[in-house]
Order: sequence, then structure tokens, then C-alpha cells
Amino acid sequence: MQCQKCDGKLLDISLPQALKLSEHKSVRDNISGKYHGQISDSHKQYHLRSYIGNRSLFLDFDLHRNRLKHGPRLKRFFIAPLNFTVFFNLPWFFFNVVATNLFHMNYTCYCSRCNTKYVKNSHNKEECDYNIEYFQILDDIINGSIVYRKKIYDKFANEKRLKNIRCAFNDLYKRNIRWEAFWDILSIGLSIFFWLYIAVFISYPMIQILIQKISQIEAYEFSIATF
Repeated sequence: MQCQKCDGKLLDISLPQALKLSEHKSVRDNISGKYHGQISDSHKQYHLRSYIGNRSLFLDFDLHRNRLKHGPRLKRFFIAPLNFTVFFNLPWFFFNVVATNLFHMNYTCYCSRCNTKYVKNSHNKEECDYNIEYFQILDDIINGSIVYRKKIYDKFANEKRLKNIRCAFNDLYKRNIRWEAFWDILSIGLSIFFWLYIAVFISYPMIQILIQKISQIEAYEFSIATF
């Protein structure tokens, strides 16, 4: 293929080469925190979900799980960090516990090329390239380079889609948000129903029994005092 303007020969380059040609270090250094301190992990997670345009728990959990895979050492034990919100979403809490234990049992190997943990005998070059692309996209979203590189990722994603190759860009941006939101609402609704059941059918009868015992004690003390 030739350029329509200069008749020069067009070269077929890879995704890493295309990304290297689109580097904007000044933007990256200012936004990533080089001059003002590093961005906290919770803020990174919020920033990623906001830019992708999907704040469902499914995306949040996938981001936590994949970021836990990144690097030779574990950043924490649970995939999704535990906080007071677990009381409002119990199904996700139990899912987090089960998935975390499965994660520690399965992801026991490490690849230095993609800097990612993997399941033994399941890692190949295609998976390795996927991991490199996935974490490069996350890094570009955090440091701001995504505004220049998104069209590059999109172009290579279309080529991979035609070849039926798994693509990190599609897994991040082409999600069924409505379906994920439905399960989020259902999960939260079940948690609310559970706490209402505890409050109405278990706690309330116990409170009534306690009040009755207090009344009986007061009546007994009053009868003794009167006698």
C-alpha cells in the first residue's frame, strides 16, 4: 500500500510500535502524579470505571482481579477490598470470598514478559499479548495518554475481531452494561431483603420478649415493695 499524498510505501506495524509512536510524556507525567505524588489505588479504580463509562460491580471486580494478577507479588489477599459496603451487598461478598480462594489456588505461576500471574500450563503468547495490551490500556487511562491512543486500540481491536482473536480493548469497552446493572440491582435488593427479614422476623420478636421480661421484673419488684 502507498500513501495517497506522498506515494511513500506504508508499513504494517504492530500495536506496541503504534503506541510508541504516540507517546506524550508531558501529559503522562503531569496526570500520573510524577510531580504531585502518586494517585491512590481507590482513586485509580474510580478513574478507570468513570472513563470507561461503566460503574457496575462486574467491571469493578474484573479490574480488581486483573490488577491483582499484575506483578510478581500480591497487593492484598481479597480480590475486592473489604469495607462497610459488604453489608449492603452480601451476594458479592460471598462471591468475593469464593473467587479469592480459587484465585490463590490457581494463579501460582508468573510470566516476566507480561508481568502477570497465570494458571499453570494455560499461558501462551496470545494470552501474554492480551495481558500486555490490557494493562497498557489501564495505564494510558490513568496517565491520560488514552486521549491520543484510543483510536489506535480501536483500530487494532477491529482487526482482531475479524480474526476472532480475544481483545483487551473490547473486553473493557464492549460490555453489556444493562445486563451487569440488572444483576447489581438484584444483588443489592436481596441484601436489603435479608436485613429486613433479620430486623422484622428475628430481631423484633426478640425485642418483644426482652420487653416482656423487663415488665415482669418491674412488676415483681413493685409487688415486693408494696408487700
